[in-house]
Amino acid sequence: MAIFGVMLAGGGGVRLGGVDKAQLKLGNTNLATLVYNQIFPQSDFLSITFAPDSERSSLPENVARLTDKFDPQIGPLGGIYAGFEWAKSLGATDQNDYLLIVPIDSPLFPSDFVQQAVPLMQISDVVVARYGDQEYPTCSLWRCGAASRIGATRSGARNNSVRGYLDKLEVGYIDFLSSHPEDPFKNVNKISDLIKLSARTT
Repeated sequence: MAIFGVMLAGGGGVRLGGVDKAQLKLGNTNLATLVYNQIFPQSDFLSITFAPDSERSSLPENVARLTDKFDPQIGPLGGIYAGFEWAKSLGATDQNDYLLIVPIDSPLFPSDFVQQAVPLMQISDVVVARYGDQEYPTCSLWRCGAASRIGATRSGARNNSVRGYLDKLEVGYIDFLSSHPEDPFKNVNKISDLIKLSARTT
């Protein structure tokens, strides 16, 4: 079994004025580095999906740089598929290897997520994070075979949401409410979100 970590950073940061979220900082550290630090110990290989014009120099060279190959691009689901193609190029198998998917704006992602998710993969295609009633489809562990079918099903589809695709799969959930006093999957969509997360890291 191998874990292929995929950091999703291909969004346009529209609600933040079109900024590159990967370069936003909590304290003196940008989000890309914070997420890298959280998932590096949980992954055998690491990658990041970027928009074509994004700054790519803030992560170590061992992190593969990927882009959504769909035209037009289809958002996070395209990033997951790019991660699958990259993992396959490194020898990943559909059933025995997994993609760890983490958005670049979730810098407090739990360090034990994979440890908790792997046992559930015996009966699931994908294991999704939950905090109480809030689900986080892009904080998830995917069987490579589940991601492999995105290419065939999305090329002509009108609904390219991750949630819509998950409806076709066996999905398990891990609720971190009992183990974390605050939501570890909270992401950055507005400046106020960045301020609140900054307060949690000081």
